[in-house]
Amino acid sequence: MSLSLTHTHRAAHPEAEELTPEARVAYKKEQGNASFKAGDFQQAAVLYTEALLINDKDHALFSNRAAAFLKLGQAQKALEDADACVGLKEDFVKGHFRRAVALIALDRFQQAGEALALTLRLDPNNKEAAASMQMLQAKAAALAPLANLNTSSTVPLAEAPAWARARAQARGMLPSPGPGDAVCASGFGVE
Repeated sequence: MSLSLTHTHRAAHPEAEELTPEARVAYKKEQGNASFKAGDFQQAAVLYTEALLINDKDHALFSNRAAAFLKLGQAQKALEDADACVGLKEDFVKGHFRRAVALIALDRFQQAGEALALTLRLDPNNKEAAASMQMLQAKAAALAPLANLNTSSTVPLAEAPAWARARAQARGMLPSPGPGDAVCASGFGVE
């Protein structure tokens, strides 16, 4: 009876020694995709990592793990995987798009714009990339007043969007509100 249980156990678990590395990678990728679709992004990242330990030349695995890292808010790791992906397959659209999304999350807007432009050159009908490019252009326009903000700036601080002023202040680019400045409950200055 234990012989039959062992045989059943091996059949149910594709990592059995007699399976090829390709079959083990395919199984891990399939399980990672299922975890991703179920919203378990941490488990998906683990499964993609296990597959990459077997085959680190599969661009799609790097792309999939980049997507999982993006969902987990780990933009730097996502960028590293997207870079590895496009390093393996230069014309892989999803790799370039995920690279752009990671760069946006890292506030590296110039590079993100370049990655989105490349994505759109590879796939001119990519709606996600086109929408992301529009969002990035709007964000750049909103941040433009802060680009010139310094002690000799003639751009009035009040013209910058409140969220941009708050972000710049949090990053030490602007002084904290003084004792006479109005501050709302969230800690950001009011207009």
